[in-house]
Amino acid sequence: MIIGIDANSITKKFQNGTKRYANELIYALAKIDKKNTYILFASSKIRIPKQKNFKLVVFPGFPILKKQLFLPIMVRKYKVDVFHTIDPYGSIFMRGPKIVTTVHDLDLGVVYPTFKSLTLFLKRVYSEITRCFVFRNTDKFVAVSKTTLRDLAGYLTPEKIKKDTITIYEAASNIFKNRSFKKSGQKYFLCMGDFSPRKNLKIVFKAFTLFSRNLNNSYKLYVIVSTGHEARRYKKIIGMYKLGSKVKIFVSPTDLKVADLYHSASAFLYPSFYEGFGLPILEAMSLGCPVITSNYGAMKEISGGSSILIDPKSETELEKAMVKIVSDPSIKNRLIKSGYSRSKLFSWQLTAKNVLEVYKSAYAKKLTRQELNRS
Repeated sequence: MIIGIDANSITKKFQNGTKRYANELIYALAKIDKKNTYILFASSKIRIPKQKNFKLVVFPGFPILKKQLFLPIMVRKYKVDVFHTIDPYGSIFMRGPKIVTTVHDLDLGVVYPTFKSLTLFLKRVYSEITRCFVFRNTDKFVAVSKTTLRDLAGYLTPEKIKKDTITIYEAASNIFKNRSFKKSGQKYFLCMGDFSPRKNLKIVFKAFTLFSRNLNNSYKLYVIVSTGHEARRYKKIIGMYKLGSKVKIFVSPTDLKVADLYHSASAFLYPSFYEGFGLPILEAMSLGCPVITSNYGAMKEISGGSSILIDPKSETELEKAMVKIVSDPSIKNRLIKSGYSRSKLFSWQLTAKNVLEVYKSAYAKKLTRQELNRS
């Protein structure tokens, strides 16, 4: 079987969910499968497993044409049997071979709030159009959570959901399972933000303001962002809340640095309005960092009772949860222990094993059709 994978998300300069998913899945597949041939398609050179059954193909063309036009041409050229598109916003011209699509975030109204900027509006339009075609041409769907599976039910027929859709969880990378990091001794809460307001950092800033005012303490707030543009935007918001030196921003830190920040944080704050999975929750738990997150959706599903759940619209609930963790060691220790146990239930090897079964199922579907055509 020749398996093609859209590895273009790995070419992005900054870390995000689809990049992490593609990279971890590819290397996990390499560990468990030495038999099938894997062709990884990307618009520029990327690091791939050093195995005979893994090959990188860099497809040419202008940026707007690379994924839409040249990728399907290259997939046909290399006679791929099964093609895995890592997210549902792929090429509208990819109509064969058998297609497997992983679905992460589907609520584009939250991911790309069109009232914010023209750029977000155009991204949403592009995503809506490409998703429509990709869904129509997909043979097998992989949902990264039960929350995403429920979202998918609004786009697919009940029969398609039942026969051709499966939930396969993600996992924390191995670097976030290394518990040998030393505690820094600094007192801080950790959070993450990106281009989308769904990360809900304004509530974090409001809650941290209340926390600092009520306890009159020396705790700080550390914020991880992907780009300098986001850092500048958040600095303006920080200025509005007059937090000044109490907040420190880290722009596109290495995974090693992120792991270090998790390990020493008093708690990880993740009051997102919407996530397809919520991978940072597992990353924090893997490194013994208590988690405070939203009380619904994928955040509640992935944390599995091992975090403090709050209403993401309430800064007072978030602030009270922060106070609990720093004032009651028993609560903090319970969250650390249960969170670590929870994170161990997820592994990329298990993810890869289940995804490989999806490839085989799609390929068997292809063989059946070929046999029917011959008869």
